[in-house]
Amino acid sequence: MHDDTVAQTFGSRGGLLSGVDVWAYMTQPCIDRWGERFLTGSTMEARLVSPVYLAEVRDDHEVYADDAVCHPGFLARQANSVLHLDVELGPWIHVGTRAHHRGLVRDGDVLEVRGRVADEYERKGHRFVDVDVEVTANGVAVWSAFHTAIWQPRTG
Repeated sequence: MHDDTVAQTFGSRGGLLSGVDVWAYMTQPCIDRWGERFLTGSTMEARLVSPVYLAEVRDDHEVYADDAVCHPGFLARQANSVLHLDVELGPWIHVGTRAHHRGLVRDGDVLEVRGRVADEYERKGHRFVDVDVEVTANGVAVWSAFHTAIWQPRTG
């Protein structure tokens, strides 16, 4: 869905920005306000209700300086990894994530990602899938999410 030609066959005017990139971009005001406290004890939920056509998002906040602390956008990408492993995907669209930030992920931590498909359903001609995901760092739960995607968009 990030390619103009593919996205246009599903009714979009052009390639879409990755949903996890939009979600990651939306964490910036939270980090500005609460800093590392946001990454260690918060919940953030976003539902993407219309396409976003933007250049790739970059986040140079000081909390991520020297790559010592992992960006929550990387953790959201792990939910996509679970989706790729559990669902046979063609073009698909990330539409929402409710994430619980429980701890920092630091450079050198050993990560484990576990997930499962929680539901699959139809709405307005699209096929949706909900995925539950948990990320641990060094055996401690640091991030969990309920991730929703259109895994089979309607055509036209």
